[in-house]
Amino acid sequence: MQNNSIEEIRQLEILFEDGVIDSDEFNNKVIQICKSENEDPVGMISESNTGEQKPKKGKNTAVTILSVLLVILIGTSGYLGYQYYSQSTEIAALEKQNEEINAKNDKLTKEKKSMVSKEKYQEQVDKVNELLGYKHAVIGFYLDGTVIVFEGDNTYYHRYNCPRIPSRYTYWAYNPEAAIDRGFTKCPVCFNYSVVDYCKRYIEE
Repeated sequence: MQNNSIEEIRQLEILFEDGVIDSDEFNNKVIQICKSENEDPVGMISESNTGEQKPKKGKNTAVTILSVLLVILIGTSGYLGYQYYSQSTEIAALEKQNEEINAKNDKLTKEKKSMVSKEKYQEQVDKVNELLGYKHAVIGFYLDGTVIVFEGDNTYYHRYNCPRIPSRYTYWAYNPEAAIDRGFTKCPVCFNYSVVDYCKRYIEE
């Protein structure tokens, strides 16, 4: 085989070892060179100029990198899953608290006529409203402070329980700033409501 053909094969081996080309592309190019020189392509693919097979470092490196990325992905998914579970638990507790507060509010409303002092009644109502404001403030933190990006949607970030999120999905949770940095914008559906209206429409249903 001519020196220029040998040099071409050596250059192909370097590209293959560095992972620039895959095995199929390497084999096809070697076969083309061998056909032009009337050489045995099988022998040229399996042997280098010294007669020893070189290790395929590119493939092993790619497998190692993919394994590390898989471990990182599994760990990240577990952490985000735990975060999502914790937030769901806290929201459920807040919903229960909301039911208790509403029950107290109903009781206060029914007792309004029997109260002798209007000032005392107003004082109780103010306490209930304060608790309701606290509840919506906490839920608002999770609805506006933690947003969801799900696989398959590369455009919007969403609130918890957004109707545009499918029932089964892989998701990532970010704060809004991080989601914006990654190129996402607000969902026009779930962020079209205030926190209170969104809770009434999609959380408390």
